[in-house]
Amino acid sequence: MNIAMLSPVGPAHGRGGVQDIVWSLCTGLVARGHGVTLITTGRRDGPPSEMREGVRLEYLDTVPPMRAIGAWERDSLGCVRRLHAERAFDAIHSQSFCGLHLIGALPGVGVTASLHGTHWDELRTRAGLVRESLPGQPVAGAKAGVLWGLMLARYLREGPRLRHADAVIATSVEQRAVLRVRYRVADEVMHDVWNGI
Repeated sequence: MNIAMLSPVGPAHGRGGVQDIVWSLCTGLVARGHGVTLITTGRRDGPPSEMREGVRLEYLDTVPPMRAIGAWERDSLGCVRRLHAERAFDAIHSQSFCGLHLIGALPGVGVTASLHGTHWDELRTRAGLVRESLPGQPVAGAKAGVLWGLMLARYLREGPRLRHADAVIATSVEQRAVLRVRYRVADEVMHDVWNGI
């Protein structure tokens, strides 16, 4: 198979949990004989593309490092289409919500999403921060409230896309329940991979 992997972070962005998971998945797929291209955000130094351990990396220099915002959707779609024309992709893997805009972009190419957290989790956490901060730290409470509003906007924009994915990987029993109830993801497309490993 030839797989497009989308993630806001990769090994060139430094060490971290998501970077490690994404890179392990990419190199593991290559070790099993698959072609893998990791499409990720820009980097401050280095080439716009490279091969590393058999994985092709494409950095979108129009997108800030580690932030799938701004031109991310437009430019990642353009990159995927360009690479697909060179060598057709068989599957697209979205690390988190960053590749869900590609659902239906390439006829016959399914999109799988791996989620290690959800908007809903973030909304609950930030609501708690607002409640805790407002009485003694109103400025911090107001800031948490603004961040809550921004996350709500993302949930409303990105959340509905998830139910159209061909497969969704849940990383815990609790997350599976959130995906079923809050995102209306059908049980038949959900797959359990505890801790995403």
